[in-house]
Amino acid sequence: MRSRLPQWRLRFQGKVLLPMFLILVTLVGFMFWLVNRHFVHQLHAQARQAVETADAAFAYYQEARTRDLKSRYASLATDSRLRQVLQRDDPKTLEFLLEELLDELGADAAMFTGGTGRSPVGAQKAGGARWADLEPACAPSVTQALNGSLNIATVTAGGSLWEVVSLPVSVSEHAGALSLIHEMSQSLAREIKQLTHSEIVFVADGKMAASTLREAGPDPRLIPVFRRVFEAGDGNDSAGRQIEPVRLGQERFMALAGRLVGLSREHKLGYLLLYSSENAWRELRANQRRLAIASVFSILLGSALVWILVRHVTHPLRVLRSGAEAVGRGDFSRRVPAASSDEFGELAAAFNRMTENLQRSRAELEQTVERLKTTQAQLVQTEKLAGVGEFVAGVTHELNNPLTAVIGFAELLQNANLTEEHRGYVRRIADGVGRCHRIVRSLLSFARKHRPERKLSSLNDLLENTLSFVQYEFRTSNLQILRKLDPTLPSILVDPNQLQQVFLNILNNARQAVEDFRHDGQMEVTTEKVGDKLRVSFADNGPGIAPENVRRIFDPFFTTKEVGKGTGLGLSLSYGIIQEHDGTIRVESARGAGATFIIELPIVTDAAGASTGAASADTSFTRLSLEGASKRILVIDDEEPVLDLIQSTLVRRGFTVETARDGEEGLRRIDQTHFDLIVCDWKMPGLNGQQVFERLRTDHPHAAGRFIFLTGDVVNERTQQFLRDSGVPCLTKPFSLAEFGALIKKRTQLDRDRLD
Repeated sequence: MRSRLPQWRLRFQGKVLLPMFLILVTLVGFMFWLVNRHFVHQLHAQARQAVETADAAFAYYQEARTRDLKSRYASLATDSRLRQVLQRDDPKTLEFLLEELLDELGADAAMFTGGTGRSPVGAQKAGGARWADLEPACAPSVTQALNGSLNIATVTAGGSLWEVVSLPVSVSEHAGALSLIHEMSQSLAREIKQLTHSEIVFVADGKMAASTLREAGPDPRLIPVFRRVFEAGDGNDSAGRQIEPVRLGQERFMALAGRLVGLSREHKLGYLLLYSSENAWRELRANQRRLAIASVFSILLGSALVWILVRHVTHPLRVLRSGAEAVGRGDFSRRVPAASSDEFGELAAAFNRMTENLQRSRAELEQTVERLKTTQAQLVQTEKLAGVGEFVAGVTHELNNPLTAVIGFAELLQNANLTEEHRGYVRRIADGVGRCHRIVRSLLSFARKHRPERKLSSLNDLLENTLSFVQYEFRTSNLQILRKLDPTLPSILVDPNQLQQVFLNILNNARQAVEDFRHDGQMEVTTEKVGDKLRVSFADNGPGIAPENVRRIFDPFFTTKEVGKGTGLGLSLSYGIIQEHDGTIRVESARGAGATFIIELPIVTDAAGASTGAASADTSFTRLSLEGASKRILVIDDEEPVLDLIQSTLVRRGFTVETARDGEEGLRRIDQTHFDLIVCDWKMPGLNGQQVFERLRTDHPHAAGRFIFLTGDVVNERTQQFLRDSGVPCLTKPFSLAEFGALIKKRTQLDRDRLD
């Protein structure tokens, strides 16, 4: 069976352009990735260098601040005011002096601790840490000062960091330590930020003590970074310190953490420098967009240049294709210009030589054809009748499949829930396809003798039905139909479909002859009883038939019509049909006086002579039913409309239906599943119906006993012989659903009787 899949093909230009486009995209994409990777690495390197520079600046700031504090507070040990107050040993005066020193030196708190076990005396600015928190935090620094060593340390108290400067003071018998305390506050952090150009966060015991970040609260993402520094090693060990990327909100930073010098190992004090690389990232994204736009433009430009080049290179091929199409249409004078001396030029020259040879061969062929025509005319006259059977078999086989589908679906629609208007449309469809059905059966009747399906019919009714088919064509051709029908005629045993085809052939021939001869044509149709026969006459007022043609008018393929208007089969088919009815058909005519076709049929009223194989007009098989419940049927046919029709019909009756498009698939399904009935087409690609049956008779004898053939090839004698020998029932296409239903019921009933 011919493949229904569309044949998609890629043109040569596409075969070149598509790979080039993919190569361009790959190369440009790789370059984009490489450049972007370089930019990102460079950005990270710059950010790391910047945060390292900021850390070095902060370390320098710490050293400078330490020197400044030492130089600023070293002279306090010899300050005259302090010595005088200490000699008086007056705590109130000492506290007042400490408050003055706070204002002078810019400290946040001051404390004097005596060495004789006295309570410390201190002063602090409003809003500072509580003495209960600050005094124990300063104890290690005070101890070193009492031992005679000036020291500077960082401590934590009250959730803040403090710088403590403790120096020994000795006046006569009064010896102690003076401590000046500075809070590492937001202002100090901002000062360091201006120096390092980085954000800074002071951390004490895993908590944020002060920060220059815009967010007021501590960011929990910073604490793990700070903790990793302490886990890595000493803050002074550069190998143990890591620079890590950190993202806070929408801003990116490079973070570097370090420790602050403290005298107590109980507290973990440190700082975190955050260098913002967001501006660099914005510039990088802008560069990425510019690079992407440039890449896309490069790809499009490169593709356009390749396309132009391919168009230029393939131009000779298009010219050659145009020439080949002209030769295909029969223009062998077409030549292709050889514009170059390369392979395309050689191809054009070879094409031109080929067309010259074809032109000469065509002239020789035409001469040979003329000689063959003369010979063929003689052969046709002697072999036309022998070829009619094969011709009709081929035509009917091609028509039977679509006719079967249309007839069946029309029957289904007639039993559907439709409006009267739609029912009328369906009846028109059924009448039209029935007409095609009758034409096909008439062809079979002429090509091969077989027992017609006869029943008692009224000739007048058959004529009226036929005239209704041609009424419109006669009216538009200005032909008047006169009816002289004897209402007392008896019904006779005939094949109504075949007779209607005879009547239709005569009427159509008369219409074509009269409408070319005159504008006021007339056709008189008469029925009458003459002895033991019924006579039907068709008389027209057309040009008549020449005497030399009257005796040949019923020969196959003989026609007096112009080429394309007739095949010469209509009257020969009619002659064969009337002969099978034991009747006669003749023509009486004179040139210019019209023609009269006379049909005489014997009066046969014995209904026993009717075909017993014809199905009744029962349409119940198209209605919903559970008749086929629990029965499984396999349908094998290469025509999808026929498969759909049979499946829809059987499913409505409750059958379970499976379909196969060829014999191989059908055999596979039979191997896998038990089927109560197998319906198989006779002619199929691959394995035909007979071969499928032979396989089943060998491998599955029980399945072969539940077989039905569908075929449109009944004129084949070998087919008939096989069917007679095998005893397998065969339903001829086209068939009605009533016929199909009767056969299905019969076969399923036989199987049921066998089981009983």
